[in-house]
Amino acid sequence: GRYSIDDAKELGWPIKDSDEYETIAGFVLVVLLLFIVGDYMYKFGQKVFNEKAMSYSEHAVAIDVTIPQGASVMEIAGILSDKGLVENRALFFTQALLSDYYKNFTGGTYVLRTDMKPSQIMAIIAPEPEEDTEE
Repeated sequence: GRYSIDDAKELGWPIKDSDEYETIAGFVLVVLLLFIVGDYMYKFGQKVFNEKAMSYSEHAVAIDVTIPQGASVMEIAGILSDKGLVENRALFFTQALLSDYYKNFTGGTYVLRTDMKPSQIMAIIAPEPEEDTEE
C-alpha cells in the first residue's frame, strides 16, 4: 500500500521538503531569466555600437524629414523610425544619448537618405557646436 510521511520517517527514508524544490525551481527560473535578458542586452548593445544604415547606397532613397522645434530626442527618434531612416526608436534614442549631438538637435526640414548611418543623420540635424575661442 501507500506509506504516509510518518511511516517513511519511521523507516528512515529521506524526506525532501517541497520548499526545497520550489527554491531550486525559483533559482533555475532566475538564471534562465538573466540569460534571456543578458542575451537581449548584448544584441542591443551590438546594434548601438555597430550602427548600420537602412539600405545600401545603390538602393538609397532621399526622404524629406521635418523635425519640430523643441522636439525631444524620443520624438525625433519616432519621426526617423516612422520615415524608415533608423531601425527603431529605442535604438536611435540610445545612440543619440551616447553621442555628442543629442543636446544640439535643431528643428527644421532636412533631406536625409536611407543609406545614412544614425551618426550621419545626427550630424546633419545637430549643427556643430560653436567652439569657445579665447583671445
